[in-house]
Amino acid sequence: MNDDLDKLMNELLAAIEEVLYLELQYSDADIVDKLISIVEVKYDI
Repeated sequence: MNDDLDKLMNELLAAIEEVLYLELQYSDADIVDKLISIVEVKYDI
C-alpha cells in the first residue's frame, strides 16, 4: 500500500510540475483541459 501511495504522489507531483510549466504558456482554461486529459489518460476514463 505504501508503494502505491508513493507512486501516486510521484504522479501527482509530475502532473503539478507539468501544469506549472504549462501555466507559463497557456490560459487557465487550457491548463484545466490539459490536466483533465492527463487524468483521463492515466486512469482510462
